[in-house]
Amino acid sequence: MADRSRNSEERQLKTISRTVFGDAVDDPDVVKEDDQRNGTAEGQPLVERTPSNDSPEVGNNNGIQGPSESGTDDTASSGDVNPLVDTRVKFNVMAIFFIQGIGTLYPWNSFLTVEWFFTDYKFANVSDSTEYKDKFNLYITFGNFAVYVLFLFIALFFAGSRSKLQCFVCLVLQLFLFIFTTILAAVDSSQWPGAFFGVTMVIVVLFSAGSAVYQSGMYSLAAKIPGSYSIDSYIAGQGCGGTFVAVFTIISTRVTDSLRGLAIMHFSIASVVLLVCTITYRLLFKLDYVRSALPRGDDQAKAWDFSRKNLRNLWKIVKIAKWQIFNIGMTFFVTLQLYPEVLGNIQSSNIPKTSPNFREKYFILLVCFLTFNSCDFIGSVLAGVQKRRFPRMTCIAVIIRVIFILFIFCNYRPDQRTLPVWLKNDIAYAFFVVVFSLSNGYLKTIIVDDGINSVSDRALKSKAASVMLFFLVLGIFLGVAFSRVYPMVVNIPQMAPNANVTMQ
Repeated sequence: MADRSRNSEERQLKTISRTVFGDAVDDPDVVKEDDQRNGTAEGQPLVERTPSNDSPEVGNNNGIQGPSESGTDDTASSGDVNPLVDTRVKFNVMAIFFIQGIGTLYPWNSFLTVEWFFTDYKFANVSDSTEYKDKFNLYITFGNFAVYVLFLFIALFFAGSRSKLQCFVCLVLQLFLFIFTTILAAVDSSQWPGAFFGVTMVIVVLFSAGSAVYQSGMYSLAAKIPGSYSIDSYIAGQGCGGTFVAVFTIISTRVTDSLRGLAIMHFSIASVVLLVCTITYRLLFKLDYVRSALPRGDDQAKAWDFSRKNLRNLWKIVKIAKWQIFNIGMTFFVTLQLYPEVLGNIQSSNIPKTSPNFREKYFILLVCFLTFNSCDFIGSVLAGVQKRRFPRMTCIAVIIRVIFILFIFCNYRPDQRTLPVWLKNDIAYAFFVVVFSLSNGYLKTIIVDDGINSVSDRALKSKAASVMLFFLVLGIFLGVAFSRVYPMVVNIPQMAPNANVTMQ
């Protein structure tokens, strides 16, 4: 009875997947008409046929050709773009992954950008002693990253084939959550701030869970497609998403001063971005190249894989890619302990106080948020263009970035510090922000590429991508947690200058 129930569940999931994506390429139980003509027995798993040079199938799938006479798979090259792929097909794949990258970070960045909407508008009539008003940012940050890390860990045990449907469901979930958030922003919640806070936290937790599964699935999917251009486009799209948020924030700030109006605009655009991602995600599986690149027969896998084989594979990946895992975790640990906590609180040292509007508002928006996100995007693009890799130098560059901790000696929290300010030149500070951002974008892209490509077994590349993503987000979580230390560090009580200390 249990086997019948399990088989029934499997067939229902496959039916849903075929209904949503309109194909049955991954389903070995479904025999297509052309395979029946070739003598494939009904009910038997499909066997992938190797087309000969005379076969009309060779080269008819948007420029995709079958294996060569030597028996080597032309699409199996690790890290190199397949020259047999038509340029138009390659551009379509890159464009869709780029859009998915934007959709991964744009919604959450827009949510963080309008933090003041919650603290200064929704909770305006709440007593200052109310804890959730004063620590709103702490709550949403912990609620986001704790859930994110947990679900990324769980995603390591998902069956790889299920990720296609899981990603689609999670995208739809995120879309409805942001539509609901937009409606909630327009509703007057002044009479029930406590309930509004609770609903907001539930939205954050659900969105984080869905985003974690979605991003893990996209990394796995990109790793299954030969060549590194899909994963590079996805990472570049993430950087572009942050840039769009920064640009829109600057423009919207100039257009209106209404906090509610700004929040509604941010949430509405995030909803549109998620809608576009949902549509293009479905279109991705209509491309013959993507469908032919994905392995067949995985749909018979269990929903969860806690087998010893899977655990051994995970451990094998960790051992092989240990240095890339360290590099990606360390890169984001350094970046997120400084951005946005430190950089977002560094004020101008040269702009006169007679221009408080630009000094306190636009300086941070331009030098911190716009510069960081745009240069991070440029760094990702440069890494995708420059294919030469220096794996041994990567670790050295990652460790050298620790020196950026000295940002705390810029004009960081000038009214709440006792440590001296060493750098009082805005141009020099902006230059270091550019270097900091470019290095983050460049390093994260080549490290993820190297981590995936260090695993030679193509069957494990998608799992390797999920492992790299897990440690990437773990580095983010630790960096954000460590950033809470810096306000206390710069405000260490100083000894009085006339105090005499006698050491005996």
